[in-house]
Amino acid sequence: MGSIDPSVYPPAIRLGIFECGTPLPLAKKRYGTYGGMFEALFAAQQSPKAPATERKITFSKYQVDCEGAEYPDLSGVDVILITGSKHSAYLDVPWINKLVSVISCALQTPHIKVIGLNDKGWETAVLPVELAPAGKALLGKDQLNLQFSHQDIVASCPPGVENLGSTPRCAVQGMYQRGNFISFQGHPEFNEEVIREILVSKQADGLFGSELYEDSIKRASLEHDGLLVGRLFSRFILEDTL
Repeated sequence: MGSIDPSVYPPAIRLGIFECGTPLPLAKKRYGTYGGMFEALFAAQQSPKAPATERKITFSKYQVDCEGAEYPDLSGVDVILITGSKHSAYLDVPWINKLVSVISCALQTPHIKVIGLNDKGWETAVLPVELAPAGKALLGKDQLNLQFSHQDIVASCPPGVENLGSTPRCAVQGMYQRGNFISFQGHPEFNEEVIREILVSKQADGLFGSELYEDSIKRASLEHDGLLVGRLFSRFILEDTL
């Protein structure tokens, strides 16, 4: 049986995951880091029958929520994925300022795509998102259900950026600019186990009232579209047309 000529293999897509926090103990034991959650999400998209010549994604993880964090040279990555964080993006602290500076440069670098998630707050557990036209076109449906844990909101989209959907509490649930970036407020990488641990932790810290906690716990086990968004992320990474 002849071997495959190495020249027919397309170059791998180099995905750099910027980890902006650390999972709680149970999730950390299972996944290691937030980057590990995304590796699991992308692995769920892979077909065991995929041809050897199919384009691959390689993963590199960078813990950036600390002073002196090391970042990759932007020439060495094709896509950057920014995980959620318990910290607000608006805080004036050195590591967040550095992250904002690096991402600003990445967004102006033609060959780099950026994927972003949010993590701070009180839209919690599984919630429905009414998709805007851009979201419907990308996902092929009218409503998206995702796990949530966020408080910060985006009030409007910058010029040239499309809103992907909305909820009653948050008018911008995702943003998209073809060939440049895509982001969601919800968390496709979270499952019921992960979100329950987050909810229990916030309740124990006194951050949730009993009504919000009980309502969120009930919704934690509802079906959601995390895998669908994971497939969209894979398409965004691999396809030049998105």
